[in-house]
Parts: sequence; structure tokens; C-alpha cells
Amino acid sequence: MTTKHSTSDAHDPMTEVTATAGLLLMFAAVIGVVMGLAVFSGGAILFATVVLAMALTSFIASLACFVVDARRLERSEVTLPFPSMLRR
Repeated sequence: MTTKHSTSDAHDPMTEVTATAGLLLMFAAVIGVVMGLAVFSGGAILFATVVLAMALTSFIASLACFVVDARRLERSEVTLPFPSMLRR
């Protein structure tokens, strides 16, 4: 049985990992900001600073995941200068 492989990995489920990780990191960042502000209003400034720093790190990591995913999609949509029958 022969499996036909595509040069484009746009529909490969493993490529969705970066987008999913970015989304989960974004949710963690939002929850971290809410927790940090709640703790800050409670008076624990040091703990609030740590939580807000972790939320900022999570937000930056989520943006990095989205950038990597967008670049991967751009690469997969690039047309090649020769006919598609020659691609493997």
C-alpha cells in the first residue's frame, strides 16, 4: 500500500500543536493577570508581582507560538515555479 505524501503539512494534526499551545498559553496569561490583580488588591505586592511576571511570560510565549504557526502556514502556501505533478 502506497501512501501519498504532500509537501504541504497544513492538514497534518501535529502541526496544530503550536496553535493549540499558543491558545492555552493565552488563557493562562489572562487568568494570571486576573489573579495578579486580585492578589495585588489584597495587599500581597511581592506575590502579585511574581504572578503578573509569569502572566507576561505566558503572553509572550503565546505570541511566539502564533508567529511560528503563521510562518509555517505562509511557507505551506508558497507556490512553486514548476508544475504540481513534479512535486513529491
